[in-house]
Amino acid sequence: MKTEFQSKQPFADLDHRLIKIIGAKSINKINNNIWGSFIMSSKIDKTIKTMASTAVLATALISTPIAFAEEVSFDASVSASNLYLFRGFDLGGGSGNAAISGDLTASYSNSYATIWASSGDASLGTEYDLIVGYGRDIGDFNFDINLTNFIYPSEAEGELDTIGELTEVIVSLGYGPVSFSHANNIAGSTGYSYTTFGVESGDFSVLLGHNLDDNDEVEDTDDISATHLDLSYAFNDNLSFTVSKIIAQDDGEDDDIFNENTLFVVTLSLPIDLK
Repeated sequence: MKTEFQSKQPFADLDHRLIKIIGAKSINKINNNIWGSFIMSSKIDKTIKTMASTAVLATALISTPIAFAEEVSFDASVSASNLYLFRGFDLGGGSGNAAISGDLTASYSNSYATIWASSGDASLGTEYDLIVGYGRDIGDFNFDINLTNFIYPSEAEGELDTIGELTEVIVSLGYGPVSFSHANNIAGSTGYSYTTFGVESGDFSVLLGHNLDDNDEVEDTDDISATHLDLSYAFNDNLSFTVSKIIAQDDGEDDDIFNENTLFVVTLSLPIDLK
C-alpha cells in the first residue's frame, strides 16, 4: 500500500525550483544571486532534514506493528490423562474416564492469554477456560496473577455457559523450589477459595492443597473444606505420574462427603510446533 509519504515527489519539485532560479537571474544582479543561492542552500538543507525526519518517523510507524508481531510468541500443547484430576478430586465421578485437553497461549513481554479446553467432567460436561495474566521472574523469586473464566457450553443458558459466570482471580508466588498460590472466586460461587503450598526437588514435587467453601453468609449452612496431598514425578518433559489423596475434610457434620480413595494419574503432554 502506498503511503502519503511515498506518493509525494520532493526531489522533482526541488529540481524545478533550482532551474527556475538560475534562469531568472542576470549578471547585473549577481549579488542577489549569491544571496539567493545562500537562501536556497538553506532551504535545501531544511528540506533534506525534514525529509530525513519524516523518513525516520515513517519507518518507526511501519516497523512498530512488525516489531510487536515478532515479539508475540505462541505455544500450544495437547494432553491425555487416565482421569481428570482437579484440586484433589476426580471430576470423572470416579468412573475412571480418561480426559483429553489442549491449550493455546499467546505471550507478549510478561503478559499472556490462554485458551484451555477439555473433554470435561461427569457433572458439567465439556469445559474450556479463558485466562489472561501477567507474570515475572526476578532472580529466584517469581510471581503470577491471572483472571480465569471457567466455561461449560453444554450447560443451560445463563448457567456457567458464558464468560463471567464462574470466574477466579489466582495469585501465585514462588521462591526457588517453594511455591504458594491462592485462588479466590469472584463470580459464580462467591465464598469458595483454593490455596496451595508446594515444594520441588529435581523431578519430584509435593503439593498440599486446601479447598474451602465459606458459607458464613448462608443461614443454617456450615463451611465445607477438603485438603489433599499430591506427590508427583516427572519422568521427562512429556510424561508425569501423580498420586493424590484427600487427607482431611469437614462439612460440619460427622459424615464424610468426599471420596478419600487414593488416585493414580498418568499424564502424557505433547507440545505442538506452531513455527
